[in-house]
Amino acid sequence: MKHPRTFAREKAVVELAALGGAVVVYLALWRFLAPADPAGPAAFLPAGGAHRLLAFAVLLLGLTVVTSVLTLPARFEAALAVVLLGAGGISLRSAPIRYLLWYRETDLRAVFLALAAETAILGVMLLLTGWVLAVLRRALAPLLGHWAWQDPLEDLTDEQRRLARERIGQEMSSGSRRLMQAGGLRGPVGFVRVLAGIAADRGAAAATRRDARSPWPERYAFPAGTAGLLGAFLLFTLLRSDERGQILAAVGLSLAVGVGVARAVFPRTPLLLAFVLPLAFPLALYVLAAMAAVPGTPLAWAGVPYYARPLPVDWLTVGAGGALVGYWFGSRYHELRILESIAEEEDNA
Repeated sequence: MKHPRTFAREKAVVELAALGGAVVVYLALWRFLAPADPAGPAAFLPAGGAHRLLAFAVLLLGLTVVTSVLTLPARFEAALAVVLLGAGGISLRSAPIRYLLWYRETDLRAVFLALAAETAILGVMLLLTGWVLAVLRRALAPLLGHWAWQDPLEDLTDEQRRLARERIGQEMSSGSRRLMQAGGLRGPVGFVRVLAGIAADRGAAAATRRDARSPWPERYAFPAGTAGLLGAFLLFTLLRSDERGQILAAVGLSLAVGVGVARAVFPRTPLLLAFVLPLAFPLALYVLAAMAAVPGTPLAWAGVPYYARPLPVDWLTVGAGGALVGYWFGSRYHELRILESIAEEEDNA
């Protein structure tokens, strides 16, 4: 079968392209986006750097054009993740947000509202970047057919896919019962265990459904609920300081794991989830921080909660990039389960 080579080439291309893009942005392109104050963070609107926001849009466009060729052997979500993680060199280079909070501690509400507005603008950039990347990939695929992504499941019949999904669904249903009976809802581990059991049970029902048109809860509500709850739990668990490394790790891992688990458990999880969640989280958290800000409070900047300290560019690059990586991993996991199930059935025949 061709899938081992397809998966290996895709993984190698994605890893090398993402690493190369981040290094180039970090070392060579940062000076075009750096804030005027060396101690300031990479926050565009609150620091009066609207022109740098435009420069960031140009950077995304350039990365998209280059990535469209380099990552043609990978699927769309992996290619878009490469663009965003490459742009993440800015997040790696940025200073913490604490200086901006200290400098404008008498006007923190306006700062967080400006961060929310910047997040919305970056969200529009994310959608446009995805659209441009899809157009370029569609145009390049006929010209570079030998280099383009090949679906490892394209040779399977509808009956083979259906039978494989039913066998996987039965395995997931059995696993969900074991998870639900493994100790109950006690502490964080128990919460994750029960949540995973419920998700696996609903995913088993979705996997064994014969009708391709699944109802909206199985297609939208269950995946979004699983990704949102698991992502929020991990974010608040991991985010314990405003150090840049911990912030980027918490944002990236929470969204990657949340979306990845939802994609692996619910086969028909829409890619839209990887776009919406990295925008919904910061918008809600910035608005919450703006509502909680009390003008005139001594050392107000020091009391800003950690959940409000990731930058909008962090949510776009590491956050959305991590969510897309999670979706990509979930897709690969689901495809490998189908191929392994078919191989086992052929061996037993």
